[in-house]
Amino acid sequence: MEGPVPQTMTEDGKTVGARTPPHWCSLLCMPACAISGYETGDLTKGCCTGKALVALILNLFTGFCGGVFALLAWRPDPSRLQGDGTQRTVEDPCCSGFFAGGVHTVAFWESGDMCCTPDGQCTWCQGDAM
Repeated sequence: MEGPVPQTMTEDGKTVGARTPPHWCSLLCMPACAISGYETGDLTKGCCTGKALVALILNLFTGFCGGVFALLAWRPDPSRLQGDGTQRTVEDPCCSGFFAGGVHTVAFWESGDMCCTPDGQCTWCQGDAM
């Protein structure tokens, strides 16, 4: 028996799983995961490449400069999207839960961002992330 077919569109025509640029709060608090989530569709798959790696190293050694770097030096570029740009996934839930936190991993899976939606709604206080 095959599993359920993943939903790709809601009733109102919006794409499910689309990658949106990360909210500034996600970039400030978890820059490597936010950049990786946008570019690869997975929170941890690309956190050790490109500017996500720079942000990760800065965060490890300074505590906050990685977020400042991500806010000032990184810009979402649709040409850097890897794979299907309409889908996001959590390939390693344990690793994602460890680095981004369980609540933020679920929020990313459900809404596409770890902290806030583009209109400023908090993502980790709703749905299964709650």
